[in-house]
Amino acid sequence: MRKLILHYHLFKNAGSSIDEILKRSFGDSWLAFDLDRASAKILPAEMAAVISEHRGACDFFSSGFAATTEG
Repeated sequence: MRKLILHYHLFKNAGSSIDEILKRSFGDSWLAFDLDRASAKILPAEMAAVISEHRGACDFFSSGFAATTEG
């Protein structure tokens, strides 16, 4: 079983600081994934596809992840 961290960045809640800590800790295993528009939502199926495509990564950062399938 693969263990992952999915860091959802909530703006103005120390997300950038936490992100920097995770980036330093995980190095090449850290991956940022966001869409082109700041308001865009990443649905669970899209995030699952990114995780599947990046087998070497164990820490994923996103500010657009939507925890539900509602768009």
